[in-house]
Amino acid sequence: MFKNSKRNIISKKGFTFIEVIIVIVIVSILSVAWFFTGKGHVSISMTTEARAFIEKIVAQEKKYRVQKSQFFLTDDRIEESKELMIDSGKNKYFKEFTVTEKNNVLTVTVFPATDIVELTDVVDNIVGEYNLSTGELRYVENFK
Repeated sequence: MFKNSKRNIISKKGFTFIEVIIVIVIVSILSVAWFFTGKGHVSISMTTEARAFIEKIVAQEKKYRVQKSQFFLTDDRIEESKELMIDSGKNKYFKEFTVTEKNNVLTVTVFPATDIVELTDVVDNIVGEYNLSTGELRYVENFK
């Protein structure tokens, strides 16, 4: 009687092959789901950072215009501006920007950091167009 009990206990230790396969399938499904939702969060945080950076540049341009009676404009990509008191060093995704003005619209373009390869494969630039007449700020996101 005791011999059969011991044999039943020994044979029930461990997992069956089917149980292991089921766990592997579940973990795989969860990994794939996490991977794709994680990419969505990155694009949301990129867009949020770009918009905040553009808003900061526009605010500093307004102050600069009040002080100097003109905008600080540059066609060259720059990372910082002492005139506008802007330094993009704290930004994670967007480091460079340009500022142009045409037809009463101030255009701020921010460019992705070139040292993040995944980012340059995703986005070309994000543009903020500030209408000087209406005070409206509109965004154009140029994703690849």
